[in-house]
Parts: sequence; structure tokens; C-alpha cells
Amino acid sequence: MRLILHTSDIDSLRSRALDADVARFRAVRPSGITLPALLELVCSSWMWSHSAGEVFNPIVDGWSQNLPDLRRARNLLATAVDPQKKPAPFDAPIKELWRIKSRRDWADDPASLFQARFRRSLEKHGFGKKLSLALSKAMQEMADNIIQHSGSDEEHSAVGLVGYHVEEHWMTYAVADIGRGVLATLETNPKWSTLSGSGDALRAAIYQCASRRVSSPFGTGFSEVQKSLADLNGTLRFRSGNACLTLVGHRAARQATLSTNPYLVGFQLAVTCCRAVDSSIRALPNRD
Repeated sequence: MRLILHTSDIDSLRSRALDADVARFRAVRPSGITLPALLELVCSSWMWSHSAGEVFNPIVDGWSQNLPDLRRARNLLATAVDPQKKPAPFDAPIKELWRIKSRRDWADDPASLFQARFRRSLEKHGFGKKLSLALSKAMQEMADNIIQHSGSDEEHSAVGLVGYHVEEHWMTYAVADIGRGVLATLETNPKWSTLSGSGDALRAAIYQCASRRVSSPFGTGFSEVQKSLADLNGTLRFRSGNACLTLVGHRAARQATLSTNPYLVGFQLAVTCCRAVDSSIRALPNRD
């Protein structure tokens, strides 16, 4: 069976981990994968390596043979070894991945060039300067969350990945880490210590701007992401622990769905939008 792997497929694979039912997935020969699914799959693979790796990671190994982006993302998350030649500093590639483990990884000159390449690619593919800047800043804010909130403090963050994929009038970016997740982060602040689970934590972070900082219990990162997408046809997927919150549509008409999600460590975010009608998530191209 050949297919394009979406986040729903990765959810299903994690669900099978609960009863070790892998027969269905051994027959899958994926021909492509979306960026959000890619980052959720590599986080799942990392989690399985500490539990059910002998059952599930051979499946991911097999998929990696046909999906070079999957091989690359797994290498980056596990070892920081990047098997692919980096783009030229001032290029505008249609896709790119970046590894974050410390503030320096996101604040130094190479990271700044990565962020600029995303903005440049957006401009090249029809998003205009103002919108391209807003979207690149929103991605920067979300990736900064890895440093600020994934670990015990900003000097001890979890490992994370950030990536983008841009086509004509369409784009997606995704951020993922293997840290403690939104619930455990917010519970360090007494104001948010009564949250009942990951779903409540996602709602608090996105709708109430909840933050772990005692001196500033309300953050602005998620609201900035939504502002950048206000007039765009877009989909936002936030997932952490065993919960997933999806927002679809335009501005005030954006529909929210909170669902139970097979458990995954850390926090994963994906934002997709389109200046035309079709905002469906597309597979990563097998070219640069």
C-alpha cells in the first residue's frame, strides 16, 4: 500500500502502539509525507526508542528508505548530524529544517539566515513583504517556545525541530520538541496548577495566553500566530500529551476542534495557510 502520510496516519500508528498491532503498517510503503506529519513522526520515533522501539522503529526505518526528509529529520533530532547540504545563506528554498537545543541555536547568525530564507521564500511565492514578515515572525515566536518552555529553564531546553514548506500562494511551517509538554510547563505556575489535563492546558495557552512565568502569567505567542493568519484560509494544529486542538478557517469564523490524541511527548505545532481556496496540507517535494 502506497500513500501520503498525514498527521492522522501518525496518530493511528501511535494508537496501535497501545496494543502492539503493527501488521497494517508493515504493508505501508509511503510515497510522501507532509511536514506536520514528518515532525510528529520523528518525535514519536524518539519516544518509541525509549519504550517500544524494537516494534515500531523498524517500520519507520523502512519508511525512511523512500522518504529522505524523514531520514534527515531523524538524524537531526537524534544526533544533530545533517546529511543534506545546507542551502546558500541568501537563497529562498521551498523547504528546510532546523535543529534547536539551546538559545544559541536559534539566536546565532546561521539561525537568523534560516529565518530570513523562510521570509524570502514566502515573498518569492506570492505572500508579499508585509505578510511574509508577519508569518516569519510568527514561526520565530513558536520556535522560541522550545527554548523558553520545553525544559526546566531556558538554559536546559529539550531538543526540537522547526521547518517550513512553501509553494505558490501556499505555505506550512511546523515546530516540534520532545520536552515536557504544555500541561507540565503551565503547572509550574500556581495560577495554572489546577488544569485538569492536556486539553485544558492547550485551551489555556491558546485562548487565555497562559504562561509558566509567575511574574507574567499571560503570554502572547499563540495570539501573535493567529493575528498573522487573520485574513488567510488557514489550519492550525496544536498538540501536546494526549490532546490536539485544531483551528480551521478565517478570523472569527475559525472553527475549533479539541480531540483526544494518542500520547506523544513534548509539544507540536503546525500552521498551514493559502492565499487561494485550497489550503489542504501537501506532501513535501522530493527535491530542494
